[in-house]
Amino acid sequence: MKVSKNELIYVLKQAFEGCGYDFGACQNMAEQITWSEMHGLRGLAILERLISEGISAPSTEFDIHTLDGNELRFDASGSSLLYQSDLGLSLAIANCKSAGSSKLVFENCRDGALVLNKLSEMSLNGLASFVCEKEFNSDKKINRWARCEQLVGVPKICDGFMGTDKFAEAKRFDLILYLCSSGGELDKFISQQAFELELIKNDDEIVTNYQTSLAHGIAVSDKVWRCLNKIGSKVLVESTEASRKGAGA
Repeated sequence: MKVSKNELIYVLKQAFEGCGYDFGACQNMAEQITWSEMHGLRGLAILERLISEGISAPSTEFDIHTLDGNELRFDASGSSLLYQSDLGLSLAIANCKSAGSSKLVFENCRDGALVLNKLSEMSLNGLASFVCEKEFNSDKKINRWARCEQLVGVPKICDGFMGTDKFAEAKRFDLILYLCSSGGELDKFISQQAFELELIKNDDEIVTNYQTSLAHGIAVSDKVWRCLNKIGSKVLVESTEASRKGAGA
């Protein structure tokens, strides 16, 4: 079946709210999945895998085990960045705006491509970024990466960033993210890393994927759609700004 962007965001938001997440987190998570799917980065494949595992219950515990200047490290404990990325990204962006640059590392995480939605948004606000994945507990060279230039909005992505598994990989990675307000500073950071910068995904392909999804709808399997609606049915009445402020109390 085909659904619109707004329909998918609405149903995803309801499903995450049915799992117990707060309204703001539900909106962010729904937008992460939708943006990834519409740009050809298999957001729904990630979601399908997470559903098969049992969508994680919300947690307020974040293991920030190193906070050194403008470098921030999170231990994701093997979980998806769908659940873990928002706080870390918000702190990294704040650090970058105040100091001109910041580095964020999510250790032992999955689904790194889900951060691209936020990075593309920040690119339009003048921040450049580079994000790469290194296999957890591995000495292999990094060859999975993406880059967002300032004021562009569409990331450059290597073909390997999402791997080859149609079920959107359950592998664990260390995700390294560098944010800065200068393109030259970003080039300097990249030159210091051991990257194999090959197989760049065509920018036009990413834009075309989005435009096609916007014009003709997003393909969602009946199974996933039914599952999302079932989870979302736990929310009898959708939250509103008034109800969240305790209207009627």
